[in-house]
Amino acid sequence: RATAKRKILEECQAAVSADSFLKKDLARLEKSWESAKLPDDEAVKNELQNAFLAAREKLRARLEKQAQELESNIAKVTSLLDQYEETLESGKLTAAVSAHDKVVSAIGRLDIPEERGRKLKDRLRAGEPRMAELKRWRHWGTDRKREELCERAESLAETDMKIPAVAKTVRECRDQWKLLDKSDGPASKKLWTRFDTACEKAYEPCQAYFEQQKAQRQGNMKQRVTICEELEELAAKTDWEAPPWRDVSDALKEMQRKWHKAGSVDRRERNKIQKRYDAASGAIETHLSEMRKREIERREALIEQIEALETNGDTRQHINLVRQAQRDWKPLVQAGRRKEQQLWKRFRAACDSVF
Repeated sequence: RATAKRKILEECQAAVSADSFLKKDLARLEKSWESAKLPDDEAVKNELQNAFLAAREKLRARLEKQAQELESNIAKVTSLLDQYEETLESGKLTAAVSAHDKVVSAIGRLDIPEERGRKLKDRLRAGEPRMAELKRWRHWGTDRKREELCERAESLAETDMKIPAVAKTVRECRDQWKLLDKSDGPASKKLWTRFDTACEKAYEPCQAYFEQQKAQRQGNMKQRVTICEELEELAAKTDWEAPPWRDVSDALKEMQRKWHKAGSVDRRERNKIQKRYDAASGAIETHLSEMRKREIERREALIEQIEALETNGDTRQHINLVRQAQRDWKPLVQAGRRKEQQLWKRFRAACDSVF
C-alpha cells in the first residue's frame, strides 16, 4: 500500500514542474490517490497523506496561475481581434494582415477552452470577406504601379538623359518592382517579361559605357603605378651627398603634375596606390625640404645685404653688388608660390631702391 501511494505521490511531485499540466490531470491524480488504500502504519500514513496534500496545493496553485495567464492571453487575443477589425474597417490591409497573423499564432499557441476558442475563430473568419476585398483592390493597384514601371522603363530607350542617370533610374525601377513583389506577391509572367525586357534594353548602352569607364580606370591605374615607379627610381638613384637639386626638384614637380592630371581609379585600389605615391614623393621631399629651407635663408641674407647698403656709399660698387645678387638669386630648390612671391617682392624693392 505504501509503495502504491508513493508512486502516485511521485507522479504528483513530477507534475509540479512538468511542461504541461491540465485540470483533468489533477482530477485523475486525486481519484487515483483516493482509490489507493493507505498503509496501516500511522506514521507512514500521515507522512504520505501530508506529502500528497502539499503536492496537490502546488498543483492547484499552478492551475490557478495558468488560468490567470490564460485569461490575460485571451484578453490580448481579443485586443488583437479588435485591432484587426478596426484596420479592416479603415482599409489598412498591411496592418490587418499583420494583426490577423498574430491572432492565428496566438490561438494556435494557447490552450483555450473549446467554446471560447470557437467564438474567437468566428470573429476572425467574419473579417475574411473584407480582407479578400482589400487584397483585390491592392492587387489591382499593384498591377497599375507595375504597368507604370514598365512604361517608365520603356521610355528610357528614347530618353536624352545621361548614361549614369539612366542606370540609376533602371536600378530604382527594379528596386520598386521587388518591393511590390514582397508586398503583394510576384507579377504575372507576361507583365514581368515586359518589364525585364524594357530594363535590359535601357541598360544596354549603360553597360557599354561602364565597361569603357572601367577600362579607363585601369589605364589610369597603370599611369599612376608608372609615376610611383619613376619616383621610387629617382629616390634610389640620386646621390643625396651631392644631388642635382634643380633637376630633382623639376622632376618631382613634373611627377606631381602628372599625378594630379591622372584620372580616377577603382575605389578598392585608390588608397593603396595613394599611400605608395605619398611614400615615394615624401622620400624625395624630405631631402628637398632641407635644401629649400637653406635656400630661403640664403636669399633672405642677400635681401638684408642689399637693404643694408648706405644711400651715401659708392654707387658703382652698390650697383655691382646688386647685379651679383641678381645673378645669385635663382634658388636650387624653390619654395611655395606664396613664399617665392614674398621673397621676390622684397628683393626687387631693395634692388629698385639702389638703382
